[in-house]
Amino acid sequence: MNEAGTPAGPPPDADESATVVQHPQPPRAWAARRDLLAPALLALFIALLVGMGAPPPPSLCLLGDARDYLRGAMAPALAAAEFDASPRTLGLGRAAIGDWGNLGEALLVGGQLCLRSTARGSPDYYRLVCGRRFRTSAFAYLPAGARPRGRFSVAEPLTLGQLRRRLAGQYPSGVLLAGYLRFAVLDSFAVSRPAIDGLSVERHPADYYTEPREERRDAWSYVVGIAVRQPLPPEQRDDPSLARLLAPRPGGRIDSPVEVLVLAAAPVERSRPPMPDTAVAVGRVMDESQVREGALELYPLYRVSDCDAAPVASDVATRLVPDLSPDAATATAP
Repeated sequence: MNEAGTPAGPPPDADESATVVQHPQPPRAWAARRDLLAPALLALFIALLVGMGAPPPPSLCLLGDARDYLRGAMAPALAAAEFDASPRTLGLGRAAIGDWGNLGEALLVGGQLCLRSTARGSPDYYRLVCGRRFRTSAFAYLPAGARPRGRFSVAEPLTLGQLRRRLAGQYPSGVLLAGYLRFAVLDSFAVSRPAIDGLSVERHPADYYTEPREERRDAWSYVVGIAVRQPLPPEQRDDPSLARLLAPRPGGRIDSPVEVLVLAAAPVERSRPPMPDTAVAVGRVMDESQVREGALELYPLYRVSDCDAAPVASDVATRLVPDLSPDAATATAP
């Protein structure tokens, strides 16, 4: 800078071959590449945001619809479908082994499904039947890899209703419970007619529950059940998956399912699931049943949904089932 304040040029004796360093300008090719890269980076960023907002994997898987079962119906896709219990660890609902004629109360544990047969005229009627392949119009099971997120140990005697209400308060979205319980008094019942011919279970309970309630004292059992708030809050009443699972009545009242596998004796090893040859019956537990001791593993129901449950190839003849899609069932049910 000279005294006049203007930039000074090179001194008179300076070597004119000296290089003057300047800030380089980006080549045109890089500028064009940058123009293409910017939208791609933006698209990747948006994809990451969408991915972060993806729903979590299901915590409980569904087959069929409990509302269809109560109508004496089933989804047409299930009429000829048969499923394998082997890869599944826990489940409950209504199921049949063989043809649809023994559709009844069912519990799945350790890759085996056990049910209370409703096949009138069969030697197995109202007896325990177990197997690895089953059919269903309404069933729920844990997805592969599910792990318990909590545990409940019975510290003092209480009724099953009190136990369920306590767990529902701890898990507002609902929880699946499973484990060994010892009942001081176990009251249970089971459906005795397969709901497959369009006769409404809700409108004709006397046709479906023809066997007396069963009462057992000092009974060990393995239970699988659902505990939710009663009545269901409005946001849960509008959940279509919970409706398939629970079939809520107007006002949000439901019959929370708790299925029981009654054991012949106390379990030898409570860390393992029961074997079918140690069981004597399956039924649905009444809330008045009195629990004396035991422990339950807990699986919160943060998302209930369909899962990838492809039917297995069936070599069992399926009894023909009439068209009982929801529309047809609504029109024909008495």
